[in-house]
Amino acid sequence: MSCRATSSTRSTDGVAPAGGGRGGATTDWSHLLGLAALELAAAQPHALMPALRDALRAADGSARCGLLLADYRLDELRRFGDDGPDLPIEGTEHGRCFAAQRVLPLAAPDTLVAPVSSRGDRIGVLELHLAGLTADGETGTDGARRLGQLLGHALLATDRVSDVYRTVRRGRSLTLSAEMQWDLLPGRSLDTGYAGIAAQLEPAYSVVGDAYDWAVEARGLTALLVDGAGAGVAASSNAAFTVAALRNARREGADLAGMARLADQALHARHGGTLFASTILLRLDAATLMLEVVVAGAGTLLHVGRRGVRVLDVERDPPLGAEEDYPYRPAARVPLEPGDRVLVVSDGLADAQIQTELFGARLPALLQGFRLLGAAEVVRALVRELRTFHDGQPQQDDAVVLCLDVSGGRA
Repeated sequence: MSCRATSSTRSTDGVAPAGGGRGGATTDWSHLLGLAALELAAAQPHALMPALRDALRAADGSARCGLLLADYRLDELRRFGDDGPDLPIEGTEHGRCFAAQRVLPLAAPDTLVAPVSSRGDRIGVLELHLAGLTADGETGTDGARRLGQLLGHALLATDRVSDVYRTVRRGRSLTLSAEMQWDLLPGRSLDTGYAGIAAQLEPAYSVVGDAYDWAVEARGLTALLVDGAGAGVAASSNAAFTVAALRNARREGADLAGMARLADQALHARHGGTLFASTILLRLDAATLMLEVVVAGAGTLLHVGRRGVRVLDVERDPPLGAEEDYPYRPAARVPLEPGDRVLVVSDGLADAQIQTELFGARLPALLQGFRLLGAAEVVRALVRELRTFHDGQPQQDDAVVLCLDVSGGRA
């Protein structure tokens, strides 16, 4: 379980260990966390793990670490380096740590596994073997959790300038269209304090034309789901263009209807109505928990609240790009309460069919059964159920699922 990566660009030679193993009673987590923050901030993008190893050794001379990263399908944890096997998320302690986002002890003495995440975006897990540091109790749990967060922030900050971590995450090769789709995304989950949001593309390694996006600011959270028409790279290009147009409008300060109108104009000018994109736009007000919704084209919205599961019947406008200068209507308003959940799915999930059965018909019962899961686990569970539904048969259409949980906490 030793830490594996390229050689470190920094060294702690000459730095006296704070504890130096079991005999070092003065070793503490605050010292390690301070060292780790400094080392990770100064490390080259490809050398985060050697930097973390240096910090561990400076604080506890016999400490070791290992990193496992979640793959694109969220099926397995893939080891960064070559000193151990990859592990499935289902049925392992590492997987339980990832799914529950909790620090867990392993069977070996003084050994922990901690979630690696950044603002709710789940990245992987960190194995820690500690000798001079306390590995149990609240001190060990909180210290390991914070160390995982420090590493998570550093991993996300370097992800755009290094392929080292993305390469490890691949369970198999991505198609060119899937590569384009994944590069569009803001992450796979986010915790804002007042809400949690998560999404997933399926099939992860060959998805075409589906995408999602979100952005958080002081007033609230804006999110969107895109189901682009077309096939192959043309569909991926259409989705990328749609997301870029919607982002551009959002950053100009447009409301949801304005975003739809501006993106519609851009798409129609480019394709003349031959390629379009079904899009669902959401905006949650952080203070009032009022949800605004614009539906352009296909897609399904469900609300999970105190009265059970119901379909949100929002008036629909045409898909973006289908009609020139279409006057998209103002957003519908849906009041939400703390504990409510809104699920948004593309037709590739809702209309998936085996013989005469639609997968969408299962959604209310599935969502009721998943009531106690967080948004990220709901998304993963639904995609897993979709794969089981297809029973090894290829999907006829790509799918994207997005889950928004309202907590009503601090913005």
